[in-house]
Amino acid sequence: MMYFPPMNIPQSEFANLSGFDPVHVRAEDGLDLTGYYKPPRDEKKPIILAFHGNASHPVWMVSRFQRLIEDGYGVLLAEYRGYGENAGYPSEEGFYLDARAYMEFLAKNKNPIVFYGSSLGTGVVVQLAIEQTPAALILETPFDSMLNVAKHHYPFVPFVEYLLKDQFHSIEKIKKVKAPIFFIVAGQDEVVPSRLAHNLFDSANEPKQLVVLPAAQHNTAYDHDAENKVFEFLRTLFP
Repeated sequence: MMYFPPMNIPQSEFANLSGFDPVHVRAEDGLDLTGYYKPPRDEKKPIILAFHGNASHPVWMVSRFQRLIEDGYGVLLAEYRGYGENAGYPSEEGFYLDARAYMEFLAKNKNPIVFYGSSLGTGVVVQLAIEQTPAALILETPFDSMLNVAKHHYPFVPFVEYLLKDQFHSIEKIKKVKAPIFFIVAGQDEVVPSRLAHNLFDSANEPKQLVVLPAAQHNTAYDHDAENKVFEFLRTLFP
């Protein structure tokens, strides 16, 4: 697949990270990475480990978690290799290495850890969740596999499965996840057809919950009540 790290982010956007500290982790292959961390207020509150989508950046993820932060949650906004200021080249296997490094950073905490993935990030957190069971898994506009996304957008390309190196086969992996899962589906998703999210949901184990936001597009779930839905889901797990 093609990766699109955003370029030339206005400096003013970084004001969104006020209250977050840069954290430095090292992946198994020796690559140094920088993410952004706001600790929880106490050890009873969960920490959200969040992975953004393809053409995104941590500065654009903060608003999703503002209500949770106000409620005392911690948030670690992971940044991938080849994105932001991080060196390296984006790849599926590389992203898995990155995710493990950020999880290792959080391992010293006693707090419950909730994995959160948006779009591309859902493929990363599903893999991480079968390696290290989280307290919960939240998937915003997920896909069943990147291969099926590619087939949807490029139906005229023959043998696309042989051309697409990074395929993120979440639909097989999610069967191994043993954590409560919350699915956020955009009813008007123009990037990931909602049927692919439903396929993924159908393959997941219980307990699981799916919320469809009928008017939301791929990047507008949080303009259509996703924040309240996520808060309510987490409140049932962590009263």
